[in-house]
Amino acid sequence: MKKIFISIVLALALTLTACNNGGMAEQTTTSQSPAQESSQTSQTTQTEESSADTASEDTAPESEAPMADGLISVKGLCGEDINVTDCTEKYRELLPGVPNLPDSVYTYEGFGYYAPSDGKAECCPTEELPSSVDNPDRNFQHIDIGDNVGGLKLTNADGMLRVDDGKVELCKQKLYFSGSITLKGYVYLCKGNELYAQEDELWFYPADGEWEGLPFNDPISYTSNFLGEDYDMGWYGRAPMLNLGLAPKSFRSQISEASDNIEEVTVAIRDVVLGSMIDHTDLFYHYDYTVSSATLEDMTF
Repeated sequence: MKKIFISIVLALALTLTACNNGGMAEQTTTSQSPAQESSQTSQTTQTEESSADTASEDTAPESEAPMADGLISVKGLCGEDINVTDCTEKYRELLPGVPNLPDSVYTYEGFGYYAPSDGKAECCPTEELPSSVDNPDRNFQHIDIGDNVGGLKLTNADGMLRVDDGKVELCKQKLYFSGSITLKGYVYLCKGNELYAQEDELWFYPADGEWEGLPFNDPISYTSNFLGEDYDMGWYGRAPMLNLGLAPKSFRSQISEASDNIEEVTVAIRDVVLGSMIDHTDLFYHYDYTVSSATLEDMTF
């Protein structure tokens, strides 16, 4: 029997906790005492003026620029200046002897990237699911905490970039959003024998056009899954598959019927978390970054 999530391929899980402290560590800065600041004011002013004159004459370096707080400044995915943590040395220590490693590896937090979706999706018999699809160019956009996308507000983000032969690539990322949205689509109620799923876990798949304009960072142009009681139907779309947690007991029977018979439902969800693992070929693969989720507020049948 075919199972859902068959498209997910695990590689060796390796963590880079020493580089990004879990991706959510709060940054700290140091400061001088008032006395020190007062005694150095004149000297500092002269030094800053001299440095400014020198900088105006020199060409800005294209390589990394070290910063006092341990971060470095590099060019991001969109060519913008960003502050990141250099994990290249730690990365190479974890992968001794592995050939063709990227030139540099960086982790970041407090901002992210997203590629807007056109919202296209389809539910069809399993045998009609496409075996392969074209992978279009991604129009990635920079997003900062506080920015809004389609009614969702970014509250946190962390991820990893790699630089290889001067090309900046997105490796993995988590985007955390607040706000509520209402979508039409299909649900699947896990039976407990699916890979990486537990019994009564509820997954949601947006209908055609419902995810338009929202972020979709999957490594291929479509995601797909088997639906229905006997997996006789399939869904594929340019939208994430959302884990909504365990099905509410209050209307579990209705959810089960809609899941078995592929009936369209409408869900109100909040606190969307979008995971993406762009490059599955490297050994820093983390399954958690492949999962997108949301909190179910309401469902109508």
